Amino acid sequence: MKQFPLGELADIKIKTLNPAQYPNEIFSLFSIPAYDSGVPEIIKGQNIKSSKTIIHDGDILISKLNPRIPRVWLVKKRNDFRQICSTEFIPFHIKKNFNMDSEYLSWMLLAPQFMKHLQDMVKSSTKSHQRVRPHEIAELLIPYPPIDEQHRIVSRIKECMERVDEIETLRTESEKEEAGAFLKSFYHELYEELVVTYPTGKLSDTGMATGGGTPSKKRSDFWNGNIPWVSPKEMKQRDIFNTSLSISEKAVEGSSVKLIEHPSVLFVVRGMILSHTFPVAVNRVPVTINQDMKAITTNKNIQVDYLAAMLRGAEQRLLSRIEVAGHGTKRLQTQHWASLPIPMIDVEKQNNIISRVEEVQEIADNLLNDIKSKEINLIRQSILRKAFAGEL
Repeated sequence: MKQFPLGELADIKIKTLNPAQYPNEIFSLFSIPAYDSGVPEIIKGQNIKSSKTIIHDGDILISKLNPRIPRVWLVKKRNDFRQICSTEFIPFHIKKNFNMDSEYLSWMLLAPQFMKHLQDMVKSSTKSHQRVRPHEIAELLIPYPPIDEQHRIVSRIKECMERVDEIETLRTESEKEEAGAFLKSFYHELYEELVVTYPTGKLSDTGMATGGGTPSKKRSDFWNGNIPWVSPKEMKQRDIFNTSLSISEKAVEGSSVKLIEHPSVLFVVRGMILSHTFPVAVNRVPVTINQDMKAITTNKNIQVDYLAAMLRGAEQRLLSRIEVAGHGTKRLQTQHWASLPIPMIDVEKQNNIISRVEEVQEIADNLLNDIKSKEINLIRQSILRKAFAGEL
């Protein structure tokens, strides 16, 4: 089979720009975190602090950072925003005179045979910042079979990967249920233990409560700003840093929405999710919330993470107070959440509780991280190894 250096098959296309020069333009930013999450970040130019590389449909991005963690991405247009990537990625684009399937090449670059070559050419003194050089990647030999064979290989890889994804999904659901049940039990026992051990006060006495709202959708200047707007669907995470929708300062000034200081405790008071779960999160940046939620900015003698832990532990009590509003929607009336007993302990004890919670949370997180187990990854690597060794 013919082989060509990657640099002959594809051009290295590095054209940088400074997004800060386009403060109001929306970019689709592909970074290392974006690769790990699988979702590019939609962000305004004014919020991007360094120069980036312009990328286009069909580009193949190869990370030069820490090649022991393979990162290869085939760029596909997802929206109307200009696409850019971190300078830690090297963009390649297949030359027109080569009849090569871009998906074939992107899978090839993830194959263990190729990744081993990258790992062997590391140029750094520290393990955490190992890098490879663009010209070295360009020298790597790539198998170049007929286009029909490329299509067949891609088809077989996708078929096998879909089955692996099914296995991982089933495993993920099982592990999430286990981790979720473990955490709920821990928080419940912790809360009930503290309630009977220490004097209690009302939740409403722990800080200032703030409601939310929805700015007019007819006002385009109210949306796509830089202030996160939290709705119940965003409350699947413990810590809120950003949201799928954001509003502008004009929206805060011209609507019922209020800016929530950080950190505060956020929780849901209306919605069908209250039929089985009481979502609680902490905003780590200033945010706004919609009308189905409440926020408590705590007093100086109440630690935010302590209060969040207490609300998670009180889930069963709070769910027992849920009522049905119009159209069958679930709601938690103010008097029912405001009167919830909160153990009043000194700050030092609260910090001890927080440390205890973090230790248990780490155990649960490790359990979830094990979803992407060595066994699953080894199966994927085996598929790619066989595909490009002519065994698939």
